Amino acid sequence: MRISTRQKLTLEAPLLGLLLIVFSISALVAPNMHLRVGDVDLPSVVLCPFFAITGIPCLFCGITRSFLAMGRFDFVSAFVFHPLGPAIFLALIAVALVMAVTLATGWRVRLGLLPALRHQLVRWVICILVLAWPLKLAIWSHTGLL
Repeated sequence: MRISTRQKLTLEAPLLGLLLIVFSISALVAPNMHLRVGDVDLPSVVLCPFFAITGIPCLFCGITRSFLAMGRFDFVSAFVFHPLGPAIFLALIAVALVMAVTLATGWRVRLGLLPALRHQLVRWVICILVLAWPLKLAIWSHTGLL
């Protein structure tokens, strides 16, 4: 489907810019959450309020550090931080590439999924996310992250 320049500038360009910022940060910041600017170490940050309050990692805890590890091509650490982190990171790279092609060519890729298939896909994603949680907790318990 052909899209106008206005459509490109209102959807694809901002989303691609956001993804490029995420990828840049993942390449610049170490997974231990220490940001070095020159010789200055900035302090660690706890990003998950659920974890900060309960001490129990939520479903998404570790995704940020997993992305940071992926930015340094450390696939093993990325998997340890969150089992789904590498897959989500690679999926976002694919999305960024599709958006870049859309911006360059003006043609938007559309997936025509039937509603039943779309609902089934959402169910599978939720199941995988929920099943990854105990796996992550087991990995964190084994590696000392918990």
